[in-house]
Amino acid sequence: MPNAKTYTPTEGYVDIAPPGEMGTLQLGILNLTPNATYFDHSDDTEVALIALGGNCTLLVGHNGNKANGILGERPDVFHGEACVAFIPHHTTYEVLTGEAGIEIAVCKTASHSETAAVILGAGEVADETNRHLHITENEMPNRRGGEAVCLIRYPHEESTTVFQFPSIGDGEKKEADMMNHIRPSRLFSFNNSGFPELLPPGRRELPVPMFGFSFNNSGFPELLSSERAYTLWIAHVV
Repeated sequence: MPNAKTYTPTEGYVDIAPPGEMGTLQLGILNLTPNATYFDHSDDTEVALIALGGNCTLLVGHNGNKANGILGERPDVFHGEACVAFIPHHTTYEVLTGEAGIEIAVCKTASHSETAAVILGAGEVADETNRHLHITENEMPNRRGGEAVCLIRYPHEESTTVFQFPSIGDGEKKEADMMNHIRPSRLFSFNNSGFPELLPPGRRELPVPMFGFSFNNSGFPELLSSERAYTLWIAHVV
């Protein structure tokens, strides 16, 4: 069964799925104002930086495995495709904003794979050989097998919902048990603890965000909404 959390935009870095909470997969959101700097080190993890909105100069590495460039080409998640940077283990990285700020989803997973640091433009795809993080926008990952995080954002809403999945299945296997509280055409809201709860017919007029789900032909959940939701899937590939 997935865990659900709600994130409200906050300046700086916010841990949403901290180390050890679910497994090896970690997720945070970095929100920087103009003319700001953020420095970090990947340590024993592989890191993926997904630009949600805005842009920055990204400096990765200090020895032979380096990548320097611009990360981010869209104003928000509803206009354009994401720019993504992959950072190998034990590598430094620095984010420098200019006249525009930036919002970045920072995902990490334990890894000692020897991969190249790379900064991708919008729509570009990296060689995923030996990488453990698989990222897709607005569709389920086609590589499955480990943990996953799904970030969901609606237009005109300030908050973001994040689902943590212990597993999203593999191949033809359907992990319906992890979503056993979801049934076709039923509506859900989030309670004060941030967990989804089913709204019975008599309670569907509550003034809270509501989400409808159904199962697609592959047996995986899909959002039903009058507005186009943005979804970011980050899967740990084993």
